[in-house]
Amino acid sequence: MAELVTIRSEAPQSVTQRLARSYLDLRAGIGAMGTLLPFVLFFGNSILVRRFDFRSSLSSYYYTDMRNVLVGSLCAIGVFLVAYRYEPVDTWASSLAGIAGICVALFPTSPDSAKRIGTVGAVHLVAAVIFFGTLAFFCLCLFTRSNQPKDRQTVRKRLRNRIYRTCGVLIILSIVCAVASKFLPAQDIGVIHPLFWCEVVAILSFGLAWAIKGETISPLRDRTD
Repeated sequence: MAELVTIRSEAPQSVTQRLARSYLDLRAGIGAMGTLLPFVLFFGNSILVRRFDFRSSLSSYYYTDMRNVLVGSLCAIGVFLVAYRYEPVDTWASSLAGIAGICVALFPTSPDSAKRIGTVGAVHLVAAVIFFGTLAFFCLCLFTRSNQPKDRQTVRKRLRNRIYRTCGVLIILSIVCAVASKFLPAQDIGVIHPLFWCEVVAILSFGLAWAIKGETISPLRDRTD
């Protein structure tokens, strides 16, 4: 007698859980790359040149032996953002940020020795503003959403929202301070590296927000989102 083979379809709930987990993993991966990038660039280059090497900006590490790390990381973040799919507004915003991030990688900043910003450098600056501006929008408007009214949200959700908003504000302030730093005397810029620190704060804020949204920090996690 032939054996009867029963093909059991996968439970819908299991499929939903796996899809949800993939979104969380994607968010966590984007957050991890963003958080690690400044440290990898700075310490990696410092090890290679055998001294602490503060550049004028994170983007200027393009002109060091860390070029491939910078370009590869930004392209990876950009591709992950383009691949991110959630609600329509999330998809459009992440696609815009992803394309901008890839442009930041492929159109390098002008060298420190350049007397003026060329076309490629200008594209880099515009793409960087769009990239960080869109990520601030995620922190301030998208990550703070909830299916629950504010008075019924959990303590952890309200705490996460405060962190998201803080990250969004820090990103915006970093953009403003980066623009304002262009008006500082050249000797001061060479000493305090304001653009470098603005970019570090912005990308760490972005990385932290996405890491939390990816539920990688257990004390901030609950099941209400």
